Amino acid sequence: MGAGPKTVVPSPPAQPPNYGLLKSVEPISDPNLRWANGILYSPETCGDGGAAAPCDVGTLTIDERSTSVDVEPFWVWHGDVCSAFGFGEQDFKGRARRALEAVQSYQIERELWTGELADAQGWTTNPRLADLSGDDLTEGSSVGLTHGMACLEQYLASVYWGRPGMIHATPQVVTHWMGLDLIRHEGDKLVTAMGTVVVPGAGYQGTNPSGTIGDNNIWAYATGMVSVRLGEIAVWPDDFDQALDREDNTIRFFAARPTTVEWDGCALAGVQLAVTQCSTGGS
Repeated sequence: MGAGPKTVVPSPPAQPPNYGLLKSVEPISDPNLRWANGILYSPETCGDGGAAAPCDVGTLTIDERSTSVDVEPFWVWHGDVCSAFGFGEQDFKGRARRALEAVQSYQIERELWTGELADAQGWTTNPRLADLSGDDLTEGSSVGLTHGMACLEQYLASVYWGRPGMIHATPQVVTHWMGLDLIRHEGDKLVTAMGTVVVPGAGYQGTNPSGTIGDNNIWAYATGMVSVRLGEIAVWPDDFDQALDREDNTIRFFAARPTTVEWDGCALAGVQLAVTQCSTGGS
């Protein structure tokens, strides 16, 4: 070991996850931040239809559509803090930006599953997966992994008439499904034999619509295709001097971006799976 102080070197960069919600969809990157006031639209994927005799085509009617998407935006953020001693040449803004990009999918997934922030803010129209208004396809009983996926697939096929949807589950459940050869890789996505996109969200909680979880009570949900909007990343403070806290000689930079996450609202259903929850460790 040589004499003298240790050399400060760049940290290995933070990396985004290989799979997750942002890998499963194509995020809409819209620099026009008018949508950051919220979004509202009438989805194309909801409506009525069927088969009709030729003589009846001119007399078809359809009820007024009751489903609309009305979503409040939120911000995902991450901060970077370290000692000021010997780190004056570090790329602090880049570190904060990369750290945010590495965890933003988790933060969006968690809010999509739980709606914690929406509840705290009173945003009643923001969707969430663990929602009491959704359908319980297993009617309060735990079912096996294969049957649970089959129920979700049949639900999507029935509600969307063959149009695509998504299945959302914890990484633990998705790993079991992969072990049963129920899921295959398709580029950066995981899909079922039917081609339905499966999202193994690290931020997904596995909870039931009442917000609880336990052995033989891990939930997975089916929805329409989820859309995610991402605004530009803002990093602050502007420079090193503003970020320096001279009282404890630490440097703090923050990165944040606005986002919305939603689906058409035409479908939401869950299954209760007979899976033992893994301990995630920690103290």
